[in-house]
Amino acid sequence: MAETLYNATAELVKDGGDARVIRVLPDQPKGRHLAGQYGSLGMPSEVHPGRLIKRPYSLSCSMINLETRQLIDAQETPYYEFYFNRVTPRPAGPESLTPKLFRLRSGDRIFCGRKITGYYTLQDVPAGRHLLFISTLTGESANNALIAQALREGRWGRISHLLVGTNGWRSLYEAEHDALMRAMPTYRCRTLRVETYAAVEARLAEGLRDAARAEDELGFALDPARSHVFLCGDPALIGAPAKQGAWRYVTPTHGAIPILTAGGFSLRTRFKLGTIEYETYW
Repeated sequence: MAETLYNATAELVKDGGDARVIRVLPDQPKGRHLAGQYGSLGMPSEVHPGRLIKRPYSLSCSMINLETRQLIDAQETPYYEFYFNRVTPRPAGPESLTPKLFRLRSGDRIFCGRKITGYYTLQDVPAGRHLLFISTLTGESANNALIAQALREGRWGRISHLLVGTNGWRSLYEAEHDALMRAMPTYRCRTLRVETYAAVEARLAEGLRDAARAEDELGFALDPARSHVFLCGDPALIGAPAKQGAWRYVTPTHGAIPILTAGGFSLRTRFKLGTIEYETYW
């Protein structure tokens, strides 16, 4: 019965213990999608036989082939790539999917949703803008896909990526980021290992106040007329407005968005363009 729920084959690419990168090869040819969007994975429920547990995951991208040093076009690969953290299932909570994904081995079967969607894309970002990406942990999934597209197309300016994690954390894509910086002089990637997000907020605020410091660290000034910001990962760092009703939102006083909007950046929504894009996890 479970076999009839599967429509793809998984390949384990990287395993860091607390994080994994897998590639999922669907039985049918992939559909077209935009970098930065998300799909869904599923595994059979152990509580309700014959049913799937599904969860959305952003599509990731390895960005550069470490052997050939060629940029990767995710549209041209036969697989989807996913990057996720280990989570501890709650005894009284709903059945979790991610722990099941940590039991996967290369060659195992899995469900992969056909629908790919999402608004976190480069589609409406004007050409020539400098791009700042800020990621927390596996929030770099969507950002990696966007960076691969931006470098491949060459329509934007300089690109800077800040990877944010706790002390001791390392991205499973570290080798790819290093190779990308050597191959592409317009790309810069830096890892910030912090105890609290307040350190990142302070650094961002300083960069807005001091153009010379921003140019030194990022490669360009944080000017809303010339740059665009992408935030992906932990809502505590992003600081996005929280919906409280049909048309009412509460704006946090913490996080990157309040700092950026105070510096002249504007939040993009489904209904209006802006200079900040965000995608929150969990």
